[in-house]
Amino acid sequence: GTLDELRAVADLPVQIRVSTLTGQTSIVSDALESKNPFRRFNDHCIEFDCHQNEKLRVLQDLSRIPSGVIDIEILPPRLDDLYIHFAGEENDL
Repeated sequence: GTLDELRAVADLPVQIRVSTLTGQTSIVSDALESKNPFRRFNDHCIEFDCHQNEKLRVLQDLSRIPSGVIDIEILPPRLDDLYIHFAGEENDL
């Protein structure tokens, strides 16, 4: 199938990367901490995983943050993530 079809079948989480004003990552992490564990890269960027069916809810939650968010990137599973996923399933059979 196509890359999009493989992503749909695998149902792997997407990564959401949020860039903030310097020193404002705590605003985002406080708003999402109970729902999504996050990784902090530095004082202006955090990243976390969520499933496709949660993506819109997470974006709505991010849109309610009063200030500090300057960019949001949604990163779908990479080709190598899909390969590992499907290769692992074949080994389990």
